[in-house]
Amino acid sequence: MRIWSGVGSLGSTCTGGESALTESNVFDISTLAVTTTIIALLFEGSNRISLSSGQLYVLTLDLVECPNCSGANFITVRADNTSPTHPGNGVTHTEDPPPDWTAQASIDRYFSVEGLTAAQLPTPTESCGPVDGPGCGLVALMNYLGGGVFGGLLVFFGMITLVSMPFLYMTRTYDSKGEFKGFAFPLEVLVLFGIIIMIGLSLIGILPIWSPVVVMVVVAWLFAQSVWGGKQRDQF
Repeated sequence: MRIWSGVGSLGSTCTGGESALTESNVFDISTLAVTTTIIALLFEGSNRISLSSGQLYVLTLDLVECPNCSGANFITVRADNTSPTHPGNGVTHTEDPPPDWTAQASIDRYFSVEGLTAAQLPTPTESCGPVDGPGCGLVALMNYLGGGVFGGLLVFFGMITLVSMPFLYMTRTYDSKGEFKGFAFPLEVLVLFGIIIMIGLSLIGILPIWSPVVVMVVVAWLFAQSVWGGKQRDQF
C-alpha cells in the first residue's frame, strides 16, 4: 500500500499526485484465503509519516508480482457501489511514474486506518552513517542526554569545554614564585566562541532558535553596565 497527497474534490474528483509519500511493508499474496479477508499493511521505521488534519490523502494497493494471476485467479478489493457512505471516492491509476489517475465517485473501497498520536510515538533514535554531517551525531548525543532544551544545553556546555580547555591550558600564567595566577586567554573571545557554537546548535535544532539572541542581549547588557559603572567611578 502507498499513501499519496490528494488533489481535487473529496468525494468526486480526488486523486493522487505524481509520487507517493510512503509505502507499507510488502504483503505476500500467496497467504491470502479464497474468501474475503482483512489484512494489515504496516508503515514502519522510516516509512512512518505524519498525516495533517485537513489534508487530502489517497491510499492505493499496488500489485508487485503475481505469476499465477489470471482471469479466473485474481485479487480484488471489496467495494460498495450501491449505497456508498464514505465522504471520499474510489480511484484507479496506471503504472507510475507518473501515474494516470481516474476518480470513481460512485465507489467506496472498504478500509480502515489506525495510527498513533504524536504523544504515543516512541522516542526517535538517531542512526548516523558515513555520509551524515556532524550535526547528526550531535542530535543523537542530545537525545541520549535526555533531549529537549536540557539535552541541548549539556551538548553546548560540553562543546564549550572541549573548545576552551586547550586555549586555557596554553595561556596559564604564574607569579614570580611559580604559583598559578590565572589565564591570559581573553574572556571576550570565550564569549564569542560560545555565541558561535550556540548559533550553530540552534541552526541544527539542538537549541531553540532564539537562544543566541538571548545570550547576546545579556552580554550586551552586562557590557553596558560595566562601561556605565566605570564612568560613574571616574566621576568620583
